[in-house]
Amino acid sequence: MHDFSNRPNSVYEKVKPLNFKYKSDSISINYKSTQFDLELDESNKFKFKFEFVIYRENGTSTTIIANNKTIEHFDIKNSLKNGGYTKYNCDGTLMVKGIYGIVEKFFDDTISTIDSETYEEKIEIRKGLIPIEKKKGVLSYYTSDGVLEKEKDFGDF
Repeated sequence: MHDFSNRPNSVYEKVKPLNFKYKSDSISINYKSTQFDLELDESNKFKFKFEFVIYRENGTSTTIIANNKTIEHFDIKNSLKNGGYTKYNCDGTLMVKGIYGIVEKFFDDTISTIDSETYEEKIEIRKGLIPIEKKKGVLSYYTSDGVLEKEKDFGDF
């Protein structure tokens, strides 16, 4: 198991862990002082998609999404995953843990339009950088029993 919180120059932000209380027909999720009770159907899937976002003044937020059979918990900056990331199955067992970061990707786009009055084709070429989210460092994958199955290193960028 890797602890990224002590790495120098890391973009890792500690995400407060989620606490779960699993019942046969529902799961309670506790995050800080907030509790959510989510119902499960007979096939152990969430009956409804649930999304909870905590916004901060510095432009970041923490997001919790419960959908189908999984719960994702991550930090967001400028609408992209940035920082700690965890994914659980619907009984609260850890499935994936790792880090996301934001990198800039170069784009080169050609836009062709037709002038409605002269019917002349206009071609515009746009180039620039666009931010994208990318996995960073080591992502740890776990079995349905919560045992470390494999780790994949995505390196730094």
